[in-house]
Amino acid sequence: MYSKIALATSTLLVTGSTAIDIPANIKTFYNNVVAQGDCKTKLASGLYSYKDGPPDWSYCGDHLQDYGIIYIQGQQGQLANMDIDCDGQQREPNNGRCGHNPSDQSMTAMRDYLQAYQIPGITDLNTYVHPYIVFGNSGTNPHNVPFDPRDHGVQPLSIVLVVTPDNLVCGIWGDTNGGERDASFVGESALATGELAFGDEVNGTVSHEANDVLYIAFTGADAVPGKNGADWAADTKEDFAASIATQCATLGTALARRANGTVIVRILSLVRLGSVHNRKTVAGPAIAQEPLARRMLIAVTTWLASVEIAGRLNNGRQSMK
Repeated sequence: MYSKIALATSTLLVTGSTAIDIPANIKTFYNNVVAQGDCKTKLASGLYSYKDGPPDWSYCGDHLQDYGIIYIQGQQGQLANMDIDCDGQQREPNNGRCGHNPSDQSMTAMRDYLQAYQIPGITDLNTYVHPYIVFGNSGTNPHNVPFDPRDHGVQPLSIVLVVTPDNLVCGIWGDTNGGERDASFVGESALATGELAFGDEVNGTVSHEANDVLYIAFTGADAVPGKNGADWAADTKEDFAASIATQCATLGTALARRANGTVIVRILSLVRLGSVHNRKTVAGPAIAQEPLARRMLIAVTTWLASVEIAGRLNNGRQSMK
């Protein structure tokens, strides 16, 4: 989604968290989803974002065919909130921030997939270390709304992009919302994801309540870091985020090719998987409203931008060896 103008105003920042500034076009997509107000192609609907609220949320397939993404959207411009999921293997650093929530489970839905990697000492995802996202719903209760993202091409332990009003976090699909309650909910992530996005604002018992978080899941095998694409045995969320940062450039370029000239998936070529802060905002056009010739120009320059950034990141990695 990058034009040459956007590139000129979004330089790489090499910091302790290896984050970069967010170009305005990412914010434009976020704003366009909000402005649309409601999903047109609902893959599953009747879900809740918060207790005692209306069942106004859906898994949206508006861009499943053209961009290969599924995202969560409410009605009247609402997105989702972020509850904290402390399921899984709670290795150190268990600093007590998860508390003692009776709904916590000793395993995540992706445990068997992670165990198949046969990584010594790793039996499941760790909410303190792995920034996983809860995506999909199950349950046999008559009030539950089942939704399996795998039916639409999303693969276990694949990339999920989390967009807030102020920053981006790239995580992985790590759990699903079970049917232990009398309704189906959306908007939940590991503590690691919440801390990368909101810092100490959230913990195991305190959620980010505003419905302003956009969760985007990607389809296809090229969205999966795999056994060797991430440091699954990392000790901290920062270490894990750093381990998948290099995968981001490769994945971003691959998704840009897969999109065949579309614009939304180009964001991954600049998003370092971890926390990415929007320090500068530059007004950008709504792509869908542009004339055809200009949309084609934006698509071409966006593709060149993704390749350029991937090359710069790769050159940087080579120089550090």
